Amino acid sequence: MGTLNTSALTPADAKALLNEALRVELARILAEQNSMGSLSDEDVDERIEKLEAENKKLRHAARCGNWEGVQKLLKKASKMISLALPNPLSRDLGRQAISLKRRINDVESEVADGDDVRTASRALLK
Repeated sequence: MGTLNTSALTPADAKALLNEALRVELARILAEQNSMGSLSDEDVDERIEKLEAENKKLRHAARCGNWEGVQKLLKKASKMISLALPNPLSRDLGRQAISLKRRINDVESEVADGDDVRTASRALLK
């Protein structure tokens, strides 16, 4: 049986984790940006609707304190920077991760709608 890791992240580690999650997701969106031009309007609309539905679920999850929707993203980021992910996630980290994921989804929607990822993510990168 696995050990339960309950150690909390320092603020610097949490920031590094969230920054890595952002970097990973923006790299994915950038890689997909070129193929989005070949999608039909219906496919683009469907993708945007899925992202909006995911954001709705994430908002509800944040209200309920359910961080499952960002676990995969945080696990991937934690592996990239060799940082142990606390289990369970703190409310603060969970909320920040959900907020970040929602903003990333907004960027992805804008990119699907024809914006450049660098322009669409400018406010998020500040």
